[in-house]
Amino acid sequence: MASGSEAGTSHVIEAASSSVKSVVGSSNVGDWVSKYVDPSLLFDEDVVGVVANTIAAQLGLEFKGDATQKAVYVLSYAAVVEIASQVFGVGASFSSMDLTGFTLAQIKQTLKEIKKMIGVILETPLKNAIEKMTTAFNLLENCQIADAIIKLRDAENDAITAYNYAVLEGNSFASFEKAVISRKLQMCAKLCIYSYDSKSEIIQPFEVLDESKQRVIALELERDCHDRNQSKENIKIPSLSVKKSSKRQELQTLLNSLLKVAYPIISEGLK
Repeated sequence: MASGSEAGTSHVIEAASSSVKSVVGSSNVGDWVSKYVDPSLLFDEDVVGVVANTIAAQLGLEFKGDATQKAVYVLSYAAVVEIASQVFGVGASFSSMDLTGFTLAQIKQTLKEIKKMIGVILETPLKNAIEKMTTAFNLLENCQIADAIIKLRDAENDAITAYNYAVLEGNSFASFEKAVISRKLQMCAKLCIYSYDSKSEIIQPFEVLDESKQRVIALELERDCHDRNQSKENIKIPSLSVKKSSKRQELQTLLNSLLKVAYPIISEGLK
């Protein structure tokens, strides 16, 4: 049985969640809020403002506007940082994310580094997907959430095209690498798009989504990973290559970078 203190804290979180729910538009927001905001801060009458200000402080965000507008912006920003940092391997897991000082500027820098890393194999659809995703993040940083979603849809379409081009190229290591990068871009865009609630105009954290949305995302990612997992076995590495075993390990590392993103979401969404 919960102690008086635990029961009181639970009640405060529940009450705070109800207030934030009116902004976020989801009944599952409680756990996510308590992940970032000390329960002792939730006694404030302006709980929406407290939640927004606390998360904004962790992210180093500045925003002029009322508490509701700030909450919409901050929660969407935090959700996208969680998604993008996980997809591109520059953050912790969704359940233990530490957002302190972490910004979309770092994500955009990672996209630049990806472009440099794959400069030799970069082709128009893949290049367009990276550039459009960067533009989407610029829009989000400037509170243009609906426009960011439109640009993310464009980025997803280009990433799908890039993936299909890579598959058509055959079973080389380079084509597999392009396919994995394309899938990552597609996953990032897809997660943001499917997490967007048009009524509240918020990109919701995965934990906040209702079960049906979580399940759709999980099924989509499961299909994406299955395609790459199967194709890995067909990749041709010259039998005379002195680095054959090393190349095989590189293939597995590439695949693992994809699976590491998808499996926690698949597990949560299909439980």
